[in-house]
Amino acid sequence: MSETQTAELDTVLRELMKFTPEQRMELAERLLDSIPPIHSDREVEQAWNEEISRRVQELDEGKVKLIPAEEVHARIESMLKKLKQSAE
Repeated sequence: MSETQTAELDTVLRELMKFTPEQRMELAERLLDSIPPIHSDREVEQAWNEEISRRVQELDEGKVKLIPAEEVHARIESMLKKLKQSAE
């Protein structure tokens, strides 16, 4: 991007920042909707299916193990408690 384009974007951004947060959110959504997808839905679905298959295979081969949600939550609670104590 050229310096001129960057300066123009900065000018436009300064003007857009005068909008309310709701107006900026609407603008952001419209801008995102205007960008064509990089990957098709089919490509994304295929990538997820491959990832799922890889993870199931790792489980089946014993390379990884599942951790119950209760244990994960307990670990997170413990970590947050330690962080809070160290911040005090």
